[in-house]
Amino acid sequence: MREFYVHLSTIEAVKDFVCTASLHSCDIHAVSDTYTCDAKSILGLFTLDLTQPILIQYRGDDAGADEFYSQIQKYTMDVHKS
Repeated sequence: MREFYVHLSTIEAVKDFVCTASLHSCDIHAVSDTYTCDAKSILGLFTLDLTQPILIQYRGDDAGADEFYSQIQKYTMDVHKS
């Protein structure tokens, strides 16, 4: 499993992210605080607090994770949680 943070600040960003995630056959989860949803679900993502960074958990092979990361890199961010 690979994890990284994204910031989806617009409706278009959420739609683009979901379309990209849907191209991958593995499970991809989005986590905000204690709530987890399917990152391929536009409705699920809109239930999260999109003003905060969203943790993405890619549950597939490393090659797929690398490809997905490069496809959504414009939304990724470096977050240091303490």
